[in-house]
Amino acid sequence: MMIRTRTELITSATHTRITLSHALNRGELTRVSKGHLLPTQTWNNLHPNDQHYVCILAHLNEYPANILAAQSAAVAWGVSSLSPPRHVQVRGAGGGRRENIQRIQDTLTADSPIVYTPEGIPTVTPLTAITTCVKTLPFRDGLVLAESALQRFAREPDMLTYEELKKELSSASGRGCRTARLVGHELSPHSESVAETCMRLLLDDQGIRYKQQETIICEGHAYRVDFLLHTTSLHGRPVILEVDGNVKYNAKEDLVREKTRQDRLLHAGYAVVRVSAKDAIYRPRRALQVLRTAGVPQT
Repeated sequence: MMIRTRTELITSATHTRITLSHALNRGELTRVSKGHLLPTQTWNNLHPNDQHYVCILAHLNEYPANILAAQSAAVAWGVSSLSPPRHVQVRGAGGGRRENIQRIQDTLTADSPIVYTPEGIPTVTPLTAITTCVKTLPFRDGLVLAESALQRFAREPDMLTYEELKKELSSASGRGCRTARLVGHELSPHSESVAETCMRLLLDDQGIRYKQQETIICEGHAYRVDFLLHTTSLHGRPVILEVDGNVKYNAKEDLVREKTRQDRLLHAGYAVVRVSAKDAIYRPRRALQVLRTAGVPQT
């Protein structure tokens, strides 16, 4: 993926000023930021988080001295957000929003050390970025972001740990502290995806009790399931709830392995219910209908 400036496209002879203008008018190119362009098909195929990352790269090409903050810093580190910001968020005061820039001016951000992503992008620390986000986002969005960060840094404890994030959120003060403390209370290190976090919130809302990431032994094999519900199906079987993502089974071997796993769980007496990641995140009523069809009682 190549972000090109208007000048680069013209000087490389890819476009003249006239053909570049026509390409923009026809929608063949998308203006990512002032002077930065990307093929529209490429842009449209990107996830919103990836679109924001492209905007970050374009912004830093123009303002290389800026330090990313809040959600932009989180996205730069590969943390998933349900609602990426419209503007690139950077540390500093003076000017507010201009040219797709939002300046973050809180004390926590101002006092944060500068760290660098593996790609060399300067940001505030992940702890600072996530805390700032949680204090400004709705509860669900904040919890998703926080748990995505825990998953992202699970093997980099020097960058962020569950204990330090929970402590920081639980002791938050100032604007947004009530939401931050609630997220700190609900924070779990067990969710392995955005969809699992959303599904957990849905189960909590319906009063359905469960164990998350429970290990089940059957036929000499240990299988970790997303949720083991404290209820039974229509046929009196204990219910395993799995949240299926789009990238979980990429190869034929993965599908065969998963079918063998499910067959063994069924043979051991469990009912296996599957909810798609998109339903868990974006279509909660459909996710609840899947559970209802399986006979899981709801409030």
